[in-house]
Amino acid sequence: MKKYLIIDNKKINKSDLKHFSESDLVINTYKQIYIPLNNNLVENPLWWHKINLSQTASGYGKKLTTTKMIYFENKLRRIYCTIYSNSGTNWFFYKGEEIIVN
Repeated sequence: MKKYLIIDNKKINKSDLKHFSESDLVINTYKQIYIPLNNNLVENPLWWHKINLSQTASGYGKKLTTTKMIYFENKLRRIYCTIYSNSGTNWFFYKGEEIIVN
């Protein structure tokens, strides 16, 4: 098993990342995961993020790609955002379901 992730030509030690799993999920109306505000997410911008472009012309949408990724169940998963107003909801896919990130 690899000890490092290579993202954007940077080596990230897996042991430095918080490993989230299904046991970290909180199930209310929706499945949610609460992430502390320290270094638990991986910054991995796509090409349009790097040149300051928006994914949509308005900046709003159902499945907007963010620059963040979460290490969940031994796999890096992209965090998406749904935004139609002044605030958005961040989430990622796991087993075909949307998991909300708080």
